[in-house]
Amino acid sequence: MLATPGVGVGLHPHVPSHRRFWRFWSPPEHCTQDLASVFCCACVVHHRQSRRTVAMAPQKAAGEVQIETDRQKQLRALGVAVLLCGASGCFHTLPVFIDSKLATDPQLPGLTAATLPWSATALFAGWLVGSVTLRQALEVFTKAQFLAASSVGLLLCTLATVTLPHLTGGSIYVLSAVRFVTGLLFATGPVGNLYVQDCLPASQRNQAMAFINTAYSIIAIAMAIFCGATQSLDWRLDALLWCGLPPLLAIAVCFQSPVELLRSLPTAMSKRSAQESESSGMSGPEISGAIKLATCFLACGCGSYGLSYSAGKLSENLYTNSVLLNGADILGYVAVLGADVLGRKAFQSGSFFLAAVCLLFCAVLQPGWNLIACAMVGRICLNVCFTTIYVALATVFPESSQKNVLPLCQITARVGGILAPMSGTLPAAVSCPAFGSLCMLAVVATLTLPERIGEVHLARLPPAYIAVSGTEVLAGDSIIFAQRAAEHGARVYLDIFPGMWHGFQQYLEGPHPEDMC
Repeated sequence: MLATPGVGVGLHPHVPSHRRFWRFWSPPEHCTQDLASVFCCACVVHHRQSRRTVAMAPQKAAGEVQIETDRQKQLRALGVAVLLCGASGCFHTLPVFIDSKLATDPQLPGLTAATLPWSATALFAGWLVGSVTLRQALEVFTKAQFLAASSVGLLLCTLATVTLPHLTGGSIYVLSAVRFVTGLLFATGPVGNLYVQDCLPASQRNQAMAFINTAYSIIAIAMAIFCGATQSLDWRLDALLWCGLPPLLAIAVCFQSPVELLRSLPTAMSKRSAQESESSGMSGPEISGAIKLATCFLACGCGSYGLSYSAGKLSENLYTNSVLLNGADILGYVAVLGADVLGRKAFQSGSFFLAAVCLLFCAVLQPGWNLIACAMVGRICLNVCFTTIYVALATVFPESSQKNVLPLCQITARVGGILAPMSGTLPAAVSCPAFGSLCMLAVVATLTLPERIGEVHLARLPPAYIAVSGTEVLAGDSIIFAQRAAEHGARVYLDIFPGMWHGFQQYLEGPHPEDMC
């Protein structure tokens, strides 16, 4: 049975009674050959009916196992949402809190307030390079393999962060190199977002993204409160707690067989190296849509991360500002549920416009509570858009194009992230209007981005009726077609006949009068 709204489904009994069978499939009297064929079919149906009772218990047991497996998969997706997607912000936000401790550590003379922003930029530069190679990585590994390998890599990078600077006397080059490698693995966030959406029904995508981003904000608030209350604590403990613990728990909790998953990585690489890379190009509308969506990612990346690094310019208390901005994130991620009512395009374009107005208005405000309030409203709107653009990626583009569109969007978002640490050195009256200008460009891009690309012709279909056997190879194609056509607004009714053979419809002489609707 299908649960897609707009699709009518009829699931007929596994085997009709003999009386009903002959009413539907009685042979022509003048054709002896057809009579023999239908008689053989009746014998087969009778044989299947005799085995139906015996096979019923194993089928139910198998169904229960499948349901349990789906639940386990959704629970693992929940772990990915919290530990890899939600906690991913710790890696690029923690430098805001620990770099001040690094600059005052007497054992690290090479790390100063003037050089540390460059190491933070190296973090986003690595993120950019990782986004460029993301398409090739997804062609080699499955999403689960990619997430498991990245979790191990992030854990090793955290250990290198707390050890190598002391071993090298605080070399800014070593710290920048470690942060660059850490940034290469930051794709766990967007890949984890798609992985979670694959594990859940399409109707729950907005709720899933709202949950992921809310977890992200709660973890960021907890980190800001903890770092602000424990400023005398060694920075290495901060790094181990917020950047070492999440990937360690992810390896242990989020994957069914993490050791076997990691062992399968060389096999996946060898299989891919033995094959020629398949190039799947995009059509003109897909390229145009990808550029427009990438513009939205650039505005969100530059504006959201830029406000995080500019928190110290909004007022004198960096930690209070960070808590308030991350609290605004939660409001934005809850407000995104309104997109289900107003529509994604209208909600996203309106949020971008309001963010642009607030950030442009910050140019005339002095540091203080008024500036913080205006920046918080802009941050709320940006995080609404940061959620809806991922939903747009999964709904606007067909699945065959998503591997091409996601890396492009991540690259533009990382370009904005590279500019974020430098924006923290500028006054808020300069950085915030720049963020607002990008949001205005995103408004135009959102309004001109179509609702769907590649399958829009399905919306023009006339009402369709599909009758298919439940045992033939075309059953899956029929179900997928009915689902997609209904999602585009076409009226579809799908009839599934379990146990019937391919082409059984040609034996029909029409329904009996008492069975007609």
